[in-house]
Amino acid sequence: MRQVKNKNAKLIIAGPKKINGKLPSNCILYGRVSDNLLKQLYSASDVLFFPSNYEGFPTVIVEAMSFGVIPLTYGRGPFTEVVNNRNGFLVSSCSDYKKIIDNITLSDKLKKKQRVCIKQAKKFTAARQFHEYEVVVKRLVKQRE
Repeated sequence: MRQVKNKNAKLIIAGPKKINGKLPSNCILYGRVSDNLLKQLYSASDVLFFPSNYEGFPTVIVEAMSFGVIPLTYGRGPFTEVVNNRNGFLVSSCSDYKKIIDNITLSDKLKKKQRVCIKQAKKFTAARQFHEYEVVVKRLVKQRE
């Protein structure tokens, strides 16, 4: 974040990780947060900076997208099941992260991505997933009959 030129970017860090060293003035470190505060942070955010290399299923990304928060993440593995160029930003290197953060502005194009995020996140609700499991189980039962 120290190398990012976009002075309008504000970075909010929430999670169990500790940061060594001094943070720039446009960074706020919350550490682990309550569910209520997390919802408030999502509601106040435009972009989720998610530099993780791997997640089993990107639950944090889907959760953020349900609030219209646009994910910025690596274009690999399970991330591409949820994120595409219509609803987020997929990168292949740290320098790509920096370029996007340096050039991002809250435009109509970004607002459209936010709407697409909300729509995409609805595909991954627990109710929808359970319904899909139910359909599969019913098919398996029917095949055995």
